[in-house]
Amino acid sequence: NILVTDDLCCCLADFGLSLFAESQILNSSSRMSKGSIRWLAPEYIDPDVVIDQAYITARDIYAYGCTVVEIYTGRPPFSDIKNEASIILAVIAGKRPLRPQHLLQDGLWSLVTTCLTASPSERPNA
Repeated sequence: NILVTDDLCCCLADFGLSLFAESQILNSSSRMSKGSIRWLAPEYIDPDVVIDQAYITARDIYAYGCTVVEIYTGRPPFSDIKNEASIILAVIAGKRPLRPQHLLQDGLWSLVTTCLTASPSERPNA
């Protein structure tokens, strides 16, 4: 979700996921049921990954990268994949949304790919 404030600042939000992130209990069986799979960072999809609380906001940076792709394509990330199970497998395997060739400049695409990196510690800070 993109929320726009009165002074026209845009904020990414997914209230179900933000409530989940504030929880002290992060068990792998409940991770994927929170948030929107197409925008969910790999560390919240892969049950073998331990989530480092120091990088908890990195999931929002990943979602931002997915949102930029959606804005430029007019379609949600992974729109070529029809079911959530296949999206989960693709993200765990390292697949990321495809570059919209005719719409994104190289500099912006470089930012998007950095936002979509698998390692939360390598994503930009907000």
